[in-house]
Amino acid sequence: METEQKGVLKGNVLVMEDDPIISEITKTFLEEIGFKVKVCSNGEQAIKRYTEQISIGNKFDIVIMDLTIHGGMGGEKAIQKILEIDKGANVIVTSGHCNNPLIEHFRDYGFVGKLIKPFSLDKLKEEVYKIIR
Repeated sequence: METEQKGVLKGNVLVMEDDPIISEITKTFLEEIGFKVKVCSNGEQAIKRYTEQISIGNKFDIVIMDLTIHGGMGGEKAIQKILEIDKGANVIVTSGHCNNPLIEHFRDYGFVGKLIKPFSLDKLKEEVYKIIR
């Protein structure tokens, strides 16, 4: 991942989100600051995409995972599999449920950052920049 002039970044991000509106907004925000973004809607897809990218030598710089996926694997289980594939994965958890103990203790589960929904472009940038530093 490279930092460019004027706060624009380069890198690859995977967004796992089952709400298509939130998924599209997050993708747009990330593209606005310079990232290439892939989107999926559940943990199984995220694990598959992460594995595919590693196999071609182009791993994701950051993964943003929703904690709760309706009808599919959410972030809590998916991060375990991602970290088995890549112990150095940079995974941010997102949730609209800020009272979930996982959100408060996100690092204990292997996440490197958290975003509480709804989040702004500025908050997303802040979390991404923490990872870059």
